[in-house]
Amino acid sequence: MTKNRLEFLSDGVFAIVMTLLVVEITIPELNEFSSILPEMFSYFLSFAVLANLWTIHNFLFSIMSQNTTRALASLNILLLSFISLIPFSTSLLGQYPSYGVSVAFYSIHILIISLLSLGVREFIYYSPHVQNPDHESANITSLDRFYGTSRIVLNVAVSIIAVILSNFSTVYSIALLLVPVILGIIPGSLAWILKNSGIQSLIRPDLQQ
Repeated sequence: MTKNRLEFLSDGVFAIVMTLLVVEITIPELNEFSSILPEMFSYFLSFAVLANLWTIHNFLFSIMSQNTTRALASLNILLLSFISLIPFSTSLLGQYPSYGVSVAFYSIHILIISLLSLGVREFIYYSPHVQNPDHESANITSLDRFYGTSRIVLNVAVSIIAVILSNFSTVYSIALLLVPVILGIIPGSLAWILKNSGIQSLIRPDLQQ
């Protein structure tokens, strides 16, 4: 089983799903264009979420794993199966943005994908059968790995809180889901927050920049 074919499959799924998002947007009457604003918002939210997830996935498979195993391939395919469901949950959120159940469903969906991404990350890092590169030659430090893990953990934490908030305020819940997206768009923002807030020294006092 070659790693390249697994990467091609993963990139293909991400590309197709990101394209299908726009297909779910309903074309309105010209005098009712404002009616699709929730769908447009959910489209851009999901596109940005997928872009963030693809960045994480790309780092794990292009840089951190030198080969693959059947177990890793199976875990990755499970992850892709939930990635493929994104258009459905996006459409649900876009059509019923003020309903707590739709926001909760979307948040739970992102939570499952984030947990599976964390599972893939842990498998790649700690499996005795998946070869990792020499960190010095690949210019990868323990700090880089910490920030990479923090991005996934942030998605998990935000999704859990968003599910809880959806019972009280869909606006705050959706706004919370934007946090990882914004931090993913601004390079180095998460690292800056972790360092200057003291969270980095609290969790990993051994890491100094």
